[in-house]
Amino acid sequence: MAETDDRALIVEVSRDVVAAMAPEEIPLFRPLSAAYFDAPKRLDQAPKDDMLGFGGGEVVVALTPVVLSVLGEVLVYLRHELAQAAAKDVTGAVDGGVHALFRRVRPAVQAAPARPAALSREQLAEVGRLAFERARAMRVSEGRARLLADAVVGSLVLQA
Repeated sequence: MAETDDRALIVEVSRDVVAAMAPEEIPLFRPLSAAYFDAPKRLDQAPKDDMLGFGGGEVVVALTPVVLSVLGEVLVYLRHELAQAAAKDVTGAVDGGVHALFRRVRPAVQAAPARPAALSREQLAEVGRLAFERARAMRVSEGRARLLADAVVGSLVLQA
């Protein structure tokens, strides 16, 4: 179930990023997404030599699979960050519960766990760095990789 939910989330956010950065790819978004999820490691392979023997040009990479890959990596990072924050909250709640067991007067109502705070500037910067580096590793130009990183960070900031 989590993998299906992750895929749906990645596709939903990716569609928004692609629509903003490369609207010409939207008609191909569904088949490109399906092809990416069928073989996500294919993006990591070096491109083959030009079939006609003409070289020198920059490799043109469809943005959709790059965005899907970037958001998959960002999702892993965010899951790790939120798990660490939740572990701290749980530890604090358990410690508070243990202390309350030894008190003569216990509080009548315990506070509900707090909603996770928005990401810190440092966490957002790390998301941007991850997105940029992943895009560059997939041969996306520096300028376009920076725009992609900004779009991914922006999608997180706008949700807060």
